[in-house]
Amino acid sequence: TSYINIDIQTTHLQEDIQKSKEQFLEVQKENVFKQVHLMNDTISFHAKQSKKILKIKITERIETAYKVVQNIYAHHTKTDSLEEINREISATLSAISYNNTEDYIYVYDYKNHIMLAHGNPKFVGKDMRNFQDKHGVNILKSIEKLFEKNRIAYTTNYFIKPNNAIHEYPKLSAAIKFEPLQIAIGTGMYLDKVRENQQQFVLERFKHFSHEHNSYLFMLNIHNIEGGNDFATMILNSNRPDLLNQKISDSHIDTKGKAFRQEMLKKLREKGEGYVEYWYKKPGTLQSSRKLSYFYLQKEWNWIVGSGFYFDDLEKEIATLEKEMKLSIDDMIISSIMWTFILLLFIIPLAIIISVRIDKTIDRYAGSLLAQKNFLNSLLDLLPIPIFAKGIDGKYILINRAFEKLTGYEGKDILNKGVYDIAPRDIAKIYDDQDQRVFTLKEQLQVYQSQVVHKSNTTKNEVIFYKSPFLMTKNRLMV
Repeated sequence: TSYINIDIQTTHLQEDIQKSKEQFLEVQKENVFKQVHLMNDTISFHAKQSKKILKIKITERIETAYKVVQNIYAHHTKTDSLEEINREISATLSAISYNNTEDYIYVYDYKNHIMLAHGNPKFVGKDMRNFQDKHGVNILKSIEKLFEKNRIAYTTNYFIKPNNAIHEYPKLSAAIKFEPLQIAIGTGMYLDKVRENQQQFVLERFKHFSHEHNSYLFMLNIHNIEGGNDFATMILNSNRPDLLNQKISDSHIDTKGKAFRQEMLKKLREKGEGYVEYWYKKPGTLQSSRKLSYFYLQKEWNWIVGSGFYFDDLEKEIATLEKEMKLSIDDMIISSIMWTFILLLFIIPLAIIISVRIDKTIDRYAGSLLAQKNFLNSLLDLLPIPIFAKGIDGKYILINRAFEKLTGYEGKDILNKGVYDIAPRDIAKIYDDQDQRVFTLKEQLQVYQSQVVHKSNTTKNEVIFYKSPFLMTKNRLMV
């Protein structure tokens, strides 16, 4: 009983350790998931708020420009040609600019697909029907499609700046039709400056954010989601200030030789998020520890947001439980030894007395059983009818002398053997098939005729078999 108790106690403590592992992992995974998505929600909120504010501003600009166009058209429609009116409108709106000429108003002839006025002179007079931004979006076709259901068409696209013709920048644009002249008037605001200010605000807000179990937020600005030596820049990491504003490589490996950033990028490309286990420097130490991090691809700002936790606290908790288990088992062993010694003082004499009585009883019954067995064997041998018994495995366990005479086999040659050992195969198969019917209780009394071949193979006897199942302790016997 003591050993059973020790085993049960050990099993329970091992189960507690396993549960602690599972609970720790679930709780910590949920914590880092919430941390990352708190950051993501913050980014999404600021991005949406800025778009709302910018949308209000460009709506005011486009409505003002529309009124200017209406006014010019009203004053010149009776005296000037449509072409002259378009030139007047283009000249007037080209003179309007915002943010040091970075933002402007354009005029587009949507019937002939010609740009009439633009903040960048190289587009004036150009056929724009096939123009696309760096993401392959045909901006003007997108606007024309939006006009089908909207008075003002709002789009987010990429476009060069008047003072920078090399790079395209994200831009929130609005356009409106002036149908009498078959022109569209548009304006927009570049998002990069606004976004930079928002990003700096978010980074400052979460700069010192930390949580229990040494978890912290870290962020990467992606340059190439496919990876490479400079695939991203580290923009937030309170644990590794030495990496801030540094470009990082996906070929970097942890202390165990794992290229964990490649695994991270693979999961981000496939699902946009994922957990990755690796070894990393723990805050406040110079040592690497086992860590699990959750990564999320923030598509609005093209950032990787991550947070993780170290397994040290789990290992400490397990060590405590194992220590408790050892102490508990040691106490139980000592207690068991003491009680065992005490019980043995009483049990051993009692066991000796009982053992002597049992031996006498066994000897008495054994003698009786042996006498009964000998009597039964003698009785069977006196019968002139061949009699046999088989176990459920088909092997002979009893025969009488009449059966020996019929088959030519003595008991020592046939007992513990099967029908295939004493009869030709074709006849043995008949015996075996009939035996199986009795073994499966399909027949309570079986009668059939077959042949018995004498051991010498010189005599074949036609025999009628009678078989019936008898239930014993472990086997069903057939006689």
